[in-house]
Amino acid sequence: MQKIEAFAQAAGLLGAQLHRGVVTNSFLTAADCDREAKTGLYVYEADGELLVFRDRGTHYILNFFLQQGARPSLPDVSKPVVTELAYRPKDADAMLSAAAYFRAIGFEEVLRRTRRTRSGASAGVQRASQQAVSASRSGVSAGAAAGEAAVMDFLKQEFSTFTGCLPTEDTLREALAAGQILCAQDERGICGLLHFAPGRAASELRHLAVRADCRRQGIANALFDAYMSVTGGQKSLVWATTGNIAAEHFYETHDYRPDGWNSVVLQYGGTEQ
Repeated sequence: MQKIEAFAQAAGLLGAQLHRGVVTNSFLTAADCDREAKTGLYVYEADGELLVFRDRGTHYILNFFLQQGARPSLPDVSKPVVTELAYRPKDADAMLSAAAYFRAIGFEEVLRRTRRTRSGASAGVQRASQQAVSASRSGVSAGAAAGEAAVMDFLKQEFSTFTGCLPTEDTLREALAAGQILCAQDERGICGLLHFAPGRAASELRHLAVRADCRRQGIANALFDAYMSVTGGQKSLVWATTGNIAAEHFYETHDYRPDGWNSVVLQYGGTEQ
Protein backbone atom coordinates (compact mmCIF):
# COMPACT_ATOMS: atom_id res chain seq x y z
CA MET A 1 0.00 0.00 0.00
CA GLN A 2 1.16 3.52 -0.73
CA LYS A 3 0.92 6.05 2.10
CA ILE A 4 -0.75 9.32 1.12
CA GLU A 5 0.44 12.48 2.84
CA ALA A 6 -1.97 14.91 1.11
CA PHE A 7 -4.72 14.89 -1.50
CA ALA A 8 -2.41 16.25 -4.18
CA GLN A 9 -0.43 13.03 -4.00
CA ALA A 10 -3.50 10.89 -4.83
CA ALA A 11 -5.44 13.31 -7.06
CA GLY A 12 -4.28 11.68 -10.29
CA LEU A 13 -5.11 8.15 -9.13
CA LEU A 14 -8.56 9.16 -7.87
CA GLY A 15 -9.37 11.32 -10.88
CA ALA A 16 -8.60 8.46 -13.25
CA GLN A 17 -11.39 6.41 -11.64
CA LEU A 18 -14.16 8.92 -12.23
CA HIS A 19 -15.75 7.64 -15.40
CA ARG A 20 -18.82 5.69 -16.44
CA GLY A 21 -18.93 2.07 -15.37
CA VAL A 22 -16.79 2.41 -12.25
CA VAL A 23 -18.51 1.21 -9.06
CA THR A 24 -17.50 3.14 -5.95
CA ASN A 25 -18.52 3.83 -2.38
CA SER A 26 -16.21 6.83 -2.10
CA PHE A 27 -17.46 10.35 -1.47
CA LEU A 28 -14.13 11.64 -0.16
CA THR A 29 -13.35 15.26 -1.02
CA ALA A 30 -9.91 16.82 -1.22
CA ALA A 31 -10.43 18.22 2.29
CA ASP A 32 -11.47 14.76 3.53
CA CYS A 33 -8.28 13.23 2.12
CA ASP A 34 -6.09 15.86 3.71
CA ARG A 35 -7.80 15.31 7.07
CA GLU A 36 -7.60 11.51 6.79
CA ALA A 37 -3.90 11.72 5.92
CA LYS A 38 -3.25 12.95 9.45
CA THR A 39 -4.37 9.63 10.95
CA GLY A 40 -3.27 7.38 8.09
CA LEU A 41 -4.41 7.22 4.46
CA TYR A 42 -3.23 4.54 2.02
CA VAL A 43 -4.03 3.49 -1.54
CA TYR A 44 -3.63 0.15 -3.27
CA GLU A 45 -3.89 -0.14 -7.06
CA ALA A 46 -4.31 -3.49 -8.77
CA ASP A 47 -5.93 -4.98 -11.85
CA GLY A 48 -9.02 -2.83 -12.41
CA GLU A 49 -9.36 -1.67 -8.82
CA LEU A 50 -8.24 1.17 -6.59
CA LEU A 51 -8.63 0.66 -2.86
CA VAL A 52 -8.38 3.50 -0.34
CA PHE A 53 -7.70 2.61 3.31
CA ARG A 54 -8.42 5.05 6.14
CA ASP A 55 -6.60 4.07 9.33
CA ARG A 56 -8.67 4.05 12.52
CA GLY A 57 -6.02 2.53 14.76
CA THR A 58 -7.96 -0.65 15.52
CA HIS A 59 -9.02 -1.18 11.89
CA TYR A 60 -9.14 0.28 8.39
CA ILE A 61 -12.17 1.77 6.67
CA LEU A 62 -12.13 0.85 2.99
CA ASN A 63 -13.32 2.96 0.06
CA PHE A 64 -13.07 1.41 -3.38
CA PHE A 65 -13.24 2.03 -7.12
CA LEU A 66 -13.96 -1.08 -9.22
CA GLN A 67 -13.77 -1.03 -13.00
CA GLN A 68 -15.65 -3.49 -15.16
CA GLY A 69 -13.79 -6.78 -15.21
CA ALA A 70 -11.77 -6.00 -12.08
CA ARG A 71 -10.12 -9.04 -10.51
CA PRO A 72 -10.53 -9.36 -6.73
CA SER A 73 -7.38 -8.75 -4.70
CA LEU A 74 -6.39 -7.27 -1.36
CA PRO A 75 -2.98 -6.23 -0.04
CA ASP A 76 -1.56 -7.71 3.15
CA VAL A 77 -3.23 -5.90 6.04
CA SER A 78 -2.29 -6.04 9.71
CA LYS A 79 -5.73 -5.21 11.11
CA PRO A 80 -9.42 -5.74 10.27
CA VAL A 81 -10.97 -3.87 7.34
CA VAL A 82 -14.55 -2.56 7.21
CA THR A 83 -16.38 -1.29 4.16
CA GLU A 84 -19.95 -0.07 3.69
CA LEU A 85 -21.78 -0.16 0.37
CA ALA A 86 -24.70 2.29 0.28
CA TYR A 87 -27.12 2.18 -2.62
CA ARG A 88 -30.42 3.39 -4.01
CA PRO A 89 -32.77 0.91 -5.75
CA LYS A 90 -31.39 1.82 -9.18
CA ASP A 91 -27.84 1.04 -8.02
CA ALA A 92 -28.66 -2.10 -6.04
CA ASP A 93 -27.47 -4.62 -8.63
CA ALA A 94 -24.07 -2.95 -9.03
CA MET A 95 -23.47 -2.54 -5.32
CA LEU A 96 -24.63 -6.02 -4.36
CA SER A 97 -22.36 -7.40 -7.08
CA ALA A 98 -19.53 -5.43 -5.50
CA ALA A 99 -20.45 -6.99 -2.15
CA ALA A 100 -20.13 -10.43 -3.74
CA TYR A 101 -16.76 -9.31 -5.15
CA PHE A 102 -15.47 -8.59 -1.65
CA ARG A 103 -16.91 -11.77 -0.19
CA ALA A 104 -14.82 -13.64 -2.76
CA ILE A 105 -11.65 -12.31 -1.12
CA GLY A 106 -12.67 -13.06 2.45
CA PHE A 107 -15.01 -10.27 3.61
CA GLU A 108 -18.11 -11.25 5.58
CA GLU A 109 -21.40 -9.39 5.88
CA VAL A 110 -21.88 -8.17 9.46
CA LEU A 111 -24.99 -5.98 9.19
CA ARG A 112 -27.25 -3.93 6.95
CA ARG A 113 -28.55 -0.42 7.45
CA THR A 114 -31.62 1.44 6.25
CA ARG A 115 -31.66 5.20 5.80
CA ARG A 116 -34.65 7.10 7.08
CA THR A 117 -35.65 10.70 6.45
CA ARG A 118 -37.69 13.07 8.58
CA SER A 119 -39.20 15.99 6.69
CA GLY A 120 -38.43 19.48 7.93
CA ALA A 121 -41.13 21.35 9.81
CA SER A 122 -42.65 24.56 8.50
CA ALA A 123 -41.36 27.81 10.02
CA GLY A 124 -44.47 28.18 12.21
CA VAL A 125 -44.24 24.63 13.48
CA GLN A 126 -40.51 25.09 14.11
CA ARG A 127 -41.10 28.12 16.33
CA ALA A 128 -43.82 26.36 18.33
CA SER A 129 -41.65 23.27 18.66
CA GLN A 130 -38.65 25.29 19.83
CA GLN A 131 -40.73 27.00 22.51
CA ALA A 132 -42.01 23.66 23.78
CA VAL A 133 -38.55 22.12 23.68
CA SER A 134 -36.93 24.96 25.61
CA ALA A 135 -39.26 24.20 28.49
CA SER A 136 -38.69 20.44 28.39
CA ARG A 137 -35.02 19.96 27.61
CA SER A 138 -33.78 20.18 31.21
CA GLY A 139 -30.98 17.72 31.81
CA VAL A 140 -29.68 18.01 28.24
CA SER A 141 -26.64 20.16 27.60
CA ALA A 142 -23.82 20.59 25.10
CA GLY A 143 -21.41 17.66 25.18
CA ALA A 144 -18.46 19.96 25.82
CA ALA A 145 -19.64 20.22 29.43
CA ALA A 146 -19.12 16.47 29.88
CA GLY A 147 -15.61 16.58 28.45
CA GLU A 148 -14.00 15.05 25.39
CA ALA A 149 -12.69 11.95 27.17
CA ALA A 150 -16.04 11.13 28.76
CA VAL A 151 -17.88 11.55 25.45
CA MET A 152 -15.44 9.27 23.61
CA ASP A 153 -15.63 6.65 26.37
CA PHE A 154 -19.42 6.67 26.20
CA LEU A 155 -19.41 6.27 22.40
CA LYS A 156 -16.99 3.35 22.64
CA GLN A 157 -19.17 1.66 25.27
CA GLU A 158 -22.37 2.05 23.28
CA PHE A 159 -21.21 1.50 19.68
CA SER A 160 -19.13 -1.10 17.88
CA THR A 161 -15.46 -0.29 17.45
CA PHE A 162 -15.52 -1.57 13.87
CA THR A 163 -18.99 -0.73 12.56
CA GLY A 164 -20.17 2.05 14.88
CA CYS A 165 -18.81 4.90 12.70
CA LEU A 166 -17.00 6.35 15.71
CA PRO A 167 -15.48 9.80 15.13
CA THR A 168 -11.74 10.34 15.15
CA GLU A 169 -10.34 12.45 17.97
CA ASP A 170 -10.11 15.49 15.69
CA THR A 171 -13.63 15.02 14.37
CA LEU A 172 -14.98 14.60 17.90
CA ARG A 173 -13.18 17.72 19.08
CA GLU A 174 -14.64 19.72 16.18
CA ALA A 175 -18.16 18.39 16.85
CA LEU A 176 -17.94 19.29 20.53
CA ALA A 177 -16.71 22.80 19.73
CA ALA A 178 -19.56 23.27 17.25
CA GLY A 179 -22.26 22.08 19.70
CA GLN A 180 -23.07 19.02 17.58
CA ILE A 181 -23.02 16.62 20.54
CA LEU A 182 -25.75 16.77 23.17
CA CYS A 183 -25.57 14.93 26.48
CA ALA A 184 -27.76 14.00 29.42
CA GLN A 185 -25.90 13.33 32.67
CA ASP A 186 -26.52 11.89 36.11
CA GLU A 187 -24.36 11.17 39.14
CA ARG A 188 -22.55 8.41 37.20
CA GLY A 189 -21.71 10.63 34.26
CA ILE A 190 -23.18 10.60 30.75
CA CYS A 191 -26.43 8.67 30.61
CA GLY A 192 -27.48 9.64 27.10
CA LEU A 193 -25.87 11.18 24.02
CA LEU A 194 -26.87 12.44 20.59
CA HIS A 195 -24.34 13.35 17.88
CA PHE A 196 -25.38 15.03 14.64
CA ALA A 197 -23.74 16.59 11.62
CA PRO A 198 -25.29 19.69 10.03
CA GLY A 199 -25.86 20.07 6.31
CA ARG A 200 -27.35 22.63 3.94
CA ALA A 201 -30.34 20.50 2.92
CA ALA A 202 -30.55 18.22 5.96
CA SER A 203 -28.74 17.34 9.15
CA GLU A 204 -27.65 13.76 9.83
CA LEU A 205 -28.23 12.10 13.18
CA ARG A 206 -24.99 10.13 13.60
CA HIS A 207 -25.27 8.58 17.07
CA LEU A 208 -28.05 8.29 19.64
CA ALA A 209 -27.71 6.09 22.71
CA VAL A 210 -28.91 5.87 26.31
CA ARG A 211 -27.05 3.97 29.01
CA ALA A 212 -28.69 0.61 29.71
CA ASP A 213 -29.73 1.41 33.29
CA CYS A 214 -31.41 4.67 32.22
CA ARG A 215 -33.58 3.49 29.35
CA ARG A 216 -37.36 3.96 29.26
CA GLN A 217 -37.07 7.19 31.23
CA GLY A 218 -37.62 9.61 28.34
CA ILE A 219 -33.94 10.50 27.92
CA ALA A 220 -33.83 9.63 24.21
CA ASN A 221 -36.92 11.80 23.65
CA ALA A 222 -35.33 14.69 25.54
CA LEU A 223 -32.16 14.40 23.49
CA PHE A 224 -34.13 14.28 20.27
CA ASP A 225 -36.21 17.31 21.26
CA ALA A 226 -33.02 19.22 22.00
CA TYR A 227 -31.65 18.17 18.59
CA MET A 228 -34.77 19.46 16.87
CA SER A 229 -34.46 22.72 18.78
CA VAL A 230 -30.79 23.20 17.88
CA THR A 231 -31.40 22.49 14.19
CA GLY A 232 -34.68 24.38 13.99
CA GLY A 233 -36.63 21.31 12.95
CA GLN A 234 -34.54 20.97 9.79
CA LYS A 235 -34.96 17.91 7.58
CA SER A 236 -33.04 15.05 9.17
CA LEU A 237 -31.46 11.79 8.00
CA VAL A 238 -30.44 8.75 10.01
CA TRP A 239 -28.90 5.38 9.16
CA ALA A 240 -30.09 2.63 11.53
CA THR A 241 -29.27 -1.06 11.65
CA THR A 242 -31.91 -2.99 9.72
CA GLY A 243 -33.82 -5.25 12.09
CA ASN A 244 -32.97 -3.31 15.26
CA ILE A 245 -36.57 -3.22 16.45
CA ALA A 246 -36.06 -0.69 19.25
CA ALA A 247 -34.26 1.80 17.01
CA GLU A 248 -36.70 1.34 14.14
CA HIS A 249 -39.64 1.93 16.49
CA PHE A 250 -38.06 5.07 17.95
CA TYR A 251 -37.42 6.61 14.55
CA GLU A 252 -40.84 5.58 13.26
CA THR A 253 -42.55 7.34 16.17
CA HIS A 254 -40.43 10.44 15.46
CA ASP A 255 -41.63 10.57 11.85
CA TYR A 256 -38.60 9.06 10.11
CA ARG A 257 -39.51 7.01 7.05
CA PRO A 258 -37.35 4.76 4.83
CA ASP A 259 -36.30 6.82 1.80
CA GLY A 260 -35.00 4.05 -0.48
CA TRP A 261 -31.34 4.10 0.56
CA ASN A 262 -29.88 0.93 2.08
CA SER A 263 -26.40 -0.36 2.77
CA VAL A 264 -24.51 -3.56 3.47
CA VAL A 265 -21.53 -3.54 5.84
CA LEU A 266 -18.71 -6.03 5.26
CA GLN A 267 -15.73 -6.86 7.45
CA TYR A 268 -12.44 -8.61 6.74
CA GLY A 269 -10.65 -10.17 9.70
CA GLY A 270 -11.21 -9.64 13.40
CA THR A 271 -14.38 -10.22 15.36
CA GLU A 272 -17.23 -7.77 15.91
CA GLN A 273 -16.55 -5.33 18.78
